[in-house]
Amino acid sequence: NKDGELAKRAGSENSHVFLLPDECNDRSLAMTSSFSSMLLAGLLILNIREIEEMKTIVKRVCDSGRYILTECLPGLKRMAEMEYERMVFLGSGPIFAIAHESHLKVQELTGGKVICKFDSFLGFRHGPKAIVNDSTAIVYLLSNNDFARLYELDLIHSVKETDAGEKSIAIGNGCNTADFKFDLSIEFPGGTADIPEDFLSVFYILPAQIIGFYKSLNLGISPDLPSKCGSITRVVQGVKIYKTAKPYFE
Repeated sequence: NKDGELAKRAGSENSHVFLLPDECNDRSLAMTSSFSSMLLAGLLILNIREIEEMKTIVKRVCDSGRYILTECLPGLKRMAEMEYERMVFLGSGPIFAIAHESHLKVQELTGGKVICKFDSFLGFRHGPKAIVNDSTAIVYLLSNNDFARLYELDLIHSVKETDAGEKSIAIGNGCNTADFKFDLSIEFPGGTADIPEDFLSVFYILPAQIIGFYKSLNLGISPDLPSKCGSITRVVQGVKIYKTAKPYFE
C-alpha cells in the first residue's frame, strides 16, 4: 500500500519500496490476488539479476494460470458442490508451503465449515492419514521433480488402497493415468517441466482459491465476508506492539 506506514517509513540506505499495482489489492477479506502477486514479485526480486531471462518463465506461469481460469472452472465448481467436511492439501518441497496456504484459504472462505489440513506427501503417511474418510477431499499438488514424484505417487497408491471413499483432486502433469481415478485432474498444456519448481506455486494456489469461493457460495456464505461471527477480519485486530529493553534477537 503506497499510502501505508510501512511504505512511508522506508527510505534508508539499505531499504527499497516495491509497490504492486492497485489492482492487486484485494477488496474482500481473503487474500487471493494480493497473495499471488506478492509471491511472484518476491520470486522475481530473488532473481533480479537475471530478470530478462525470467520473462519466459513468467509467460509460462501466466499461461498455466490462465488455463485454470478459462478451462477448469466447471470442474472446480463441481468439486466445491460435493459434500465433504474435511479437505487435505499435500505438497513437496516449495509446494508444501502452497499446501499450507491452500488449506488456510478454503477454511477461511468457508468460515471454518470445511476443516482443512496440510502436510507433505511423506509426512502424511503415518498418523495424519487418519483424517481420511468418506467426508474428506484430498488435493494432491504434484511436483515436477521426477524423483519427488516417485514418493508422491507411492503415497497416492497407499491412500487409494484403503478405499476410504475420499474425494480427490490431482494438480500437475502425469497424474491422469489408468492407475489412479481422481474426481478431478488438472494437467497443463505444454507441461510444467520447464518451469522452476518454486514458480509452480504461483498458479498452484489458484484451485484452492477458486474452490474456497465456490464452496462458500454453496454453503450460503458470502465469500467477501465469510466469518459471520467476526472471528476473522480483513485487518487483524487486537495486536499489541510491546517494547523491550534489549533486542529480542542478538
